[in-house]
Amino acid sequence: MKIGERVRHRDSKDAGIGNITEIYEDGRCDAVFPNCKFTWVLLEKFISVEEEERRLAEEEYLKREAAELLSKGLDQIREQLQKNFLGADEMFSLSMPKGVSAKDYQNEKVAFVKNWVYEHCQTSPTGVARVPDDEQALAISAVHGHVQVVARAGSGKTSTLVNRALFLIRHCGIAPHEIMLLAFNRKAAQEIRSRFLRLMHPEADAAIEVEMLRVNRASVSAGSRITFANEASVVSTVATKLNVELPHVMTFHALAHAIVHPESILFDGSEGEAQRLSRVTQQV
Repeated sequence: MKIGERVRHRDSKDAGIGNITEIYEDGRCDAVFPNCKFTWVLLEKFISVEEEERRLAEEEYLKREAAELLSKGLDQIREQLQKNFLGADEMFSLSMPKGVSAKDYQNEKVAFVKNWVYEHCQTSPTGVARVPDDEQALAISAVHGHVQVVARAGSGKTSTLVNRALFLIRHCGIAPHEIMLLAFNRKAAQEIRSRFLRLMHPEADAAIEVEMLRVNRASVSAGSRITFANEASVVSTVATKLNVELPHVMTFHALAHAIVHPESILFDGSEGEAQRLSRVTQQV
């Protein structure tokens, strides 16, 4: 520091900005402030305003530079997630864009999936868009390896499962016949197939309603009751009419039965709840 330099007192910040008026050989000084004066005080008790401003300017520059790097890096990540989601993890595990952390990448993936589901999936009965929460989005975005989702009843596990399959097919380019969805009972399996069809085609809702009405009338005329087979048949019929390929959806029991009894092959048993598998699945 030098005489006349603008300074602040470290312990008396309310004093404002003053000036050094005298510097002594023993490392002490005098300083005058607007409302007070310090005499024979250690120089280290004062902060150079010029150095402080220089430091703040440097910090601001570094912040702006980091923000620009982060912005460019995130743009690069978004582009990759859009073009090749399946290859994004491997690409960025080898070389993360400068200024982007692993957490930034994970957050961007979650945001990307949430926005994708919002744009491509159905709204709720109240008309509110169903947007997955962060944990659900993480499950949907985990396209490599194994993922275990543990949650209470009614928390959205089925929706997450269906949205993950839809995301793999529509965004990642996975063929429906390469995907298998397993459920604990026939009702759940049928619900999954129905939901998936409705998401895959905008006219599915109306087509299912019309076909179900036709099947109901036919059942009443025949004196029979509506069964899971009838409902499964409706979904299969509508899927065929709309040219929608559905993934394999069945119960765990159906899968186990087909593995133990591979001789009972029924080519493309699309109803899913039957204890058989398609030829392709059993061969796999």
